[in-house]
This record gives sequence, structure tokens and C-alpha cells, in this order.
Amino acid sequence: VNIEFTNDIRNAVGAKFRETRIVAGREAKTDLEIIEYVVNDHVRLVSDTGGTHWDSVFTTRAVGGQTELKLVMEATPKTLRGRLTMPLVRGVLKKALTADMLAVKDYVEANRPSS
Repeated sequence: VNIEFTNDIRNAVGAKFRETRIVAGREAKTDLEIIEYVVNDHVRLVSDTGGTHWDSVFTTRAVGGQTELKLVMEATPKTLRGRLTMPLVRGVLKKALTADMLAVKDYVEANRPSS
């Protein structure tokens, strides 16, 4: 729904932002930070939300004249709340991330330069 940068860095290590999205019909806010960024290779984001440490790495690589985008996300519960809610959010999270990755694909394909 919204992205709000919370510092002056936009597209580099140290950038911090708050994303707002609708999850299961409710607004959810998550603070994220870019801790690794290599152009045309990968970006790594971390967040501590809901009693869980989230560590997400998006990588790109050339495959047969196309670009593959891959996401690996690790979730480490840090509190009792995190341990209790993890089984409940796993399915919702998988569905949301699949939709996010498909939205990226659709955006890139719709904005592909003409040959």
C-alpha cells in the first residue's frame, strides 16, 4: 500500500523504510533495512517484526537470455509470540510473497524496452 523512507538513504546499504501492506484484510507495517546491496546481483533486507527476525535476500542472475529473480527468506522467532505465530503466518506469507514476485515479473515484462 505504501513505502515510507525513514532516513535519507534511498538505494544503498543503510537505507531504512517502512512498508505498509494489507495482510488478511488488515493494515500491517514493517520496518526494513538494506544491509547488503550489489547492483545486478543481490539485495539483503532485515527486519525485526512480530517477535521474529526476518532476513530476506533477493538475487538476480542471467539464465538463457533472461533474468531469474530468486528470494530466500529466513525467519527466526525471537520471542514466545514469534514462536507461536510462525505456524499461523507461514501460509499467508507464502501466498503474499508469491503475489509480490508475480507483480515484479509483470512490471518488468510490461516495461521491457522494445528491441
